[in-house]
Amino acid sequence: MAEPSEALEPGVDRALELYRDPFLSEEHDAPWAVRMRERLRRKFILAVSRRGQQLERQQDFPAAIRVYLQGIDADDLAEEFYQGLMRCYDRLGQRAEAMSIFRQLRKTLSVTPGLRPSSESQSLFEGLQRETGSP
Repeated sequence: MAEPSEALEPGVDRALELYRDPFLSEEHDAPWAVRMRERLRRKFILAVSRRGQQLERQQDFPAAIRVYLQGIDADDLAEEFYQGLMRCYDRLGQRAEAMSIFRQLRKTLSVTPGLRPSSESQSLFEGLQRETGSP
């Protein structure tokens, strides 16, 4: 059972269920839609990150993995979801899977010019390499 300090705001799990696509993604030119879309995206990323981190603190790594994967399904550019997956797979002793997640992140970001994994993601990956003795 979660401690009171671990409780999430009401409705977070429901919001995670409902968020599938960016808000009004077909309205590319409507400034009001872009602002709302980005606002909802930030809220979604924050909610998934908080929920995943909460589950990590509770050491419920399989549940955290499910949350982070759901996040990636909805927004595959949210790097913190990949980082969460890497941490969870590492804690479960599945380092090859954690390293594979980094490669997936790198491949996903590579389709947008100038996007590369952050130094935090790179550090996680390098730590996994050291642990496994991989080059």
